Amino acid sequence: MNKKSFSIRFILIIFFIFVCMICFSQNTILTINDVRSKYPDLDQYNEVALNNLGYQLIKQDKIEEAIEIFRFNCKTYPESWNVYDSLAEAYMITGERDLAILNYEKSIELNPASVNGKRILEKLKNPVLAEFTGNYEFYHEEKYIVLTLYIENGKLMGIEPPDDPIEIKALNLEKLEFKAEEEGHEYFITFMLNEKREISGIKWVDEDVTLFAEKIKTRDKKSEFSVKELQEDFHQMRQTLQENHANLYEYTDKGTFDKLFEQQYNLIDKPMNLNEFFKLLTPITARVGCGHTNLWMPDEFWNSGRDKLFPLQITLIEGYAVVTGDYNSKSLVPVGSIVLEINDISINDIIEEMKFNYSADAMNENFILSQIERRFSLIYARRFGFPEKFTVTYALPGRKTSETAEFNPANIPAVRAVVFENFNHPELGFEVMQEKSTAIMTIQTFIYYDRVPMFKAFLESCFVEIHEKKIENLILDLRGNDGGDPFCAAPLFSYLEHEPVPYFAEPIPLAENRFTGNLFTLINGRCFSTNGHFCSLLKYHKIGKFVGSEGGATYKCNAGKNTQINLKNTRIMLYFGRSTYAAAVEGMDKTRGILPDYTVEQTYRDFLDGKDTIMEYTLKLIKSLKIIKQN
Repeated sequence: MNKKSFSIRFILIIFFIFVCMICFSQNTILTINDVRSKYPDLDQYNEVALNNLGYQLIKQDKIEEAIEIFRFNCKTYPESWNVYDSLAEAYMITGERDLAILNYEKSIELNPASVNGKRILEKLKNPVLAEFTGNYEFYHEEKYIVLTLYIENGKLMGIEPPDDPIEIKALNLEKLEFKAEEEGHEYFITFMLNEKREISGIKWVDEDVTLFAEKIKTRDKKSEFSVKELQEDFHQMRQTLQENHANLYEYTDKGTFDKLFEQQYNLIDKPMNLNEFFKLLTPITARVGCGHTNLWMPDEFWNSGRDKLFPLQITLIEGYAVVTGDYNSKSLVPVGSIVLEINDISINDIIEEMKFNYSADAMNENFILSQIERRFSLIYARRFGFPEKFTVTYALPGRKTSETAEFNPANIPAVRAVVFENFNHPELGFEVMQEKSTAIMTIQTFIYYDRVPMFKAFLESCFVEIHEKKIENLILDLRGNDGGDPFCAAPLFSYLEHEPVPYFAEPIPLAENRFTGNLFTLINGRCFSTNGHFCSLLKYHKIGKFVGSEGGATYKCNAGKNTQINLKNTRIMLYFGRSTYAAAVEGMDKTRGILPDYTVEQTYRDFLDGKDTIMEYTLKLIKSLKIIKQN
């Protein structure tokens, strides 16, 4: 080798090392300061924020940068299962199967309950069966049903929630023929291929029924539907309600309803998007006068705006839309501020639009307003869509001057976690006041279907304490209680009734340690469904007094045999009941919710001062009764 050749090679090697050093110094993140320097626009730099950044980079096709962020997260938060899960997902995108397997194994080691992680790991380890995994969608009996195929312990499994999983056994792999067995019943499954020889669906044979399912990924929201598609869905909805609804003509006679059907049908004169068609249908469900009869946007709609919901939590007080919180972690608006405009539309106009054609028992406006404040972000999306940003004009707490700010939207999981918190068994509350003669029992829901014994045990412990301490006054706070299981409400009633009376049909026996003192039940527009039955029994049998505002339900509701269908083309979901439950009362007004004996509303001033207007009024009422009794 001559010196010239050697020197050229040496120079090239040095140059290569130099380039690598530059690349390493530019791309490798070693400390949090490196992250801050490279991504200065982040609000936060914690595990969640960095994980979200990684997925944003993936969306921008910056997969190597995403891996860099995920690896940094793994180094910084080595005990978090989620960081390894994210890194494994990124390695799957780059095709680095072995690294993906290693990181999924680490994630599952830290979180053995990770169902999704286990399924993906099984797919990586079983590439032949992995070809058959995925979600397959049927349309059967007016519902879209998704069958999920996955691998568990090397076996192909299928599940259609809430059913138990079943094994899908290969009969002939070459012909893509499989079989499933369930309690002596056989199903035969044949996988279908598209022109690219990829699995695109299945044929499912169950005795005389043959169903076809399409293999689906994330379905995009369709921009518009043809007149024919909309007309078909309209006819499907009309026929379903007329043939199956428990009490379609209770609040609107058939002649008026027929005219409404024709009026709305004639509006289908051009292609429409989901929002437009949804608005066309809601006048029909609203006229039923049933809070259990309603429409819901399909999953494709929510997936299209998953991160584009209005971020502020509000409550309606004295006609004001008052800010109570923020679904995002960083709030720019103080609690107690009053929203005046959203994206140049006045809040009053927005609320009127939301109120229009919202389903409620007996068209109860108090219920409708309670749902607007609870579900504001979700209803806003249904009526106005998904803006990229929200420009909000608001007045600061207690001031007349206004300010305007731009807000990033919130995501659906954050909103739903708050909106549907009652479905997560909120804590039951019981407190004996300092003066010892008054107790407060707070029951925010009767949704304890799978925990009825726990609920009964709570009641028993409370009423034993009430009996032992000779408590004279009981405040039963049912505000915000949307209903739930009558097998929770009936035991509560047994502690309050004066004599055994029917709840629906059979008399409810008196409970041991039943309460015989002064009962004050707090209600508002969110008192719905089973709570309406319960309160109507208290009202009918003159058990105690009601304080607050008109309840959101009557003594009856169409909640029996609840049914959900999907309109075939738009996939809009229609919910309704096929039978009616009515409490055992007579002569009550079915056009009104349960009315309070003392009408009291929360005031804005009390809200700013941290006071519960209704509770304080009730405590003063009890105090005044004591004074009268003493005199």
